[in-house]
Amino acid sequence: VSKAVNLRPDISRSEDILVRVACGGCDGKHSAILYNSFELKPVLVNHCKDLRARLPKGYLAIQCRATDLPSDHEGLYEENKTLIHSYKSIYVATDNINVVKFFKDKGLNVFNFSQLETLGHQPNVGGKPPLALHSSDMDPDRKIKDLIGDIHLVRHARELISNSRGSFINFLRYLRKLDAGESL
Repeated sequence: VSKAVNLRPDISRSEDILVRVACGGCDGKHSAILYNSFELKPVLVNHCKDLRARLPKGYLAIQCRATDLPSDHEGLYEENKTLIHSYKSIYVATDNINVVKFFKDKGLNVFNFSQLETLGHQPNVGGKPPLALHSSDMDPDRKIKDLIGDIHLVRHARELISNSRGSFINFLRYLRKLDAGESL
């Protein structure tokens, strides 16, 4: 049963599942405020703690979307080469294993804990990029853990760079602003 609910973060909720739908490139602000009010179950909290423990402190996060609104990860690298190589560790949040491989091939100490390698390489079809992660039959529990893990690791990076478009990168940027104490 769906119902409209005022999703103010200062109001306690008893619902097990809250869903907010926003399509068409929303600014990410309201999603970030809502996400920040979630109480993650212990299994996800522990998953995020485990990922952080496996990643050296002071890393750079690079977010690259490679499916429906593909970002130009090669251009991002060329424009930020000096900055990228100034970091000892890089976390790449992406939905395509080929983006991870690209940055590793540049001799960088790259981390990505998502299970993207199980998807293999999926070529472009009819000029459209592969929907590797979104259309895969990967275990939904794994997808959620990978998504929450990426969000957590991007939030806690020293710096984030991306040339992605769309609501997900906006959402990540707003989370980082909230974490930095900036008013929205």
